[in-house]
Amino acid sequence: MTLPWFTRLTATLAVALFALSATTPARATPCEPTISVTGHGTPAGLADDLAAVAPAQWALVRARLGLESCAPVTVELLPAMEGAASLDPPWHLPHWAAGAADPRERRVVVAVTAGGERQDRERVLLHELAHLGVRQAAAGRPVPRWLDEGAARVIAGEHSTEDLDLLARARVADQLLPLATLEDTFPADRMRAA
Repeated sequence: MTLPWFTRLTATLAVALFALSATTPARATPCEPTISVTGHGTPAGLADDLAAVAPAQWALVRARLGLESCAPVTVELLPAMEGAASLDPPWHLPHWAAGAADPRERRVVVAVTAGGERQDRERVLLHELAHLGVRQAAAGRPVPRWLDEGAARVIAGEHSTEDLDLLARARVADQLLPLATLEDTFPADRMRAA
């Protein structure tokens, strides 16, 4: 049974994604944007593997959002997110984060491990590239954090029945966060952010 609040949330997300896609042409151009992947303290093979899939992933994001820009993208690969603060410029991220994106700088950071657990680097990269694409689709304008994160999850194929279960449990426990509280940021606590 579909819950009314979830139906409203899904409809809102669908309308917002449609509106974002309407701000750009319906097809991606055939350019080959430069995507550089640099490993920081990781075996060279890991960075090379990520560099091999990055262009196809960025092309997928561009095609799904109808993007035309071929501006370069920088990807930094770390053993763990704790090392992000030592990058130039530094990132200030929770230890449990698997990746992050800075759309203004067209920069992405991906961790091999997050919170002590090995990550699917290719999935994390696709998710973070989707954040770059969402901001580009919005012509550089900020978008609500819940929309940005929801679109990145959909583009990266991360939506599942587990999401529905998590939402249902939050609803039953009266722990749903109002969308207005998710405009600019998510809770710092990993479980509340989920």
